[in-house]
Amino acid sequence: MAGEFWLWRDVLGPVVARYKERDLRRYFRGDAAFASPDIYEFLEDEGFLYAIRLPKNQVLLESICHLLTRPVGRPRIHVRRYYASFSYRTKRWDKARRVVAKVEWHPGELFPHVGFIVTNLSRSAERVTLFYSQRGNAPADLRGLIALADLDHDPAPWQFRLQIQANQSRHASTESRFSKLRSLCEGGQSHHPTASAPRSTARSRH
Repeated sequence: MAGEFWLWRDVLGPVVARYKERDLRRYFRGDAAFASPDIYEFLEDEGFLYAIRLPKNQVLLESICHLLTRPVGRPRIHVRRYYASFSYRTKRWDKARRVVAKVEWHPGELFPHVGFIVTNLSRSAERVTLFYSQRGNAPADLRGLIALADLDHDPAPWQFRLQIQANQSRHASTESRFSKLRSLCEGGQSHHPTASAPRSTARSRH
């Protein structure tokens, strides 16, 4: 972890320093490759507002059980979107942080599209996801810079790339667990001490 954090500091540090003395609000958006407690703490210490995609896991999915049951009624021709916001903490985090969930039910599909974002923004869950979706290609470009940094002398970038691929594999395997999770939720057995129940839920049909 120390080597990985050094790489992030080496790339993000000069950018953060460039804007440190400017009187403006600073934001950071990143995909799941940026989901590291070291990154959260670094951004918080530097006064950044951030929205970073969080890889799915069983605890997060259990926290939004009520959104993972297929909506009743006749099938719709449009996407149904649902949002939730709750407090979440893992053993590696120094404190609990806000997590926003977005669940999309697409016509003709058996399982929902689920995404989680860890953030320190105070805006609504729907607005947090809209902010995150504007991130464009910046995270991919930044990962490219890191992968090019001193490859001949430091193997860490290659190790980091392998970890990204492993994360993507875990995301794919999560989809196969939705049926089992829904059964658990419907049975009223969902509970985990490290995640609180969602404190707010918003629904949208657009």
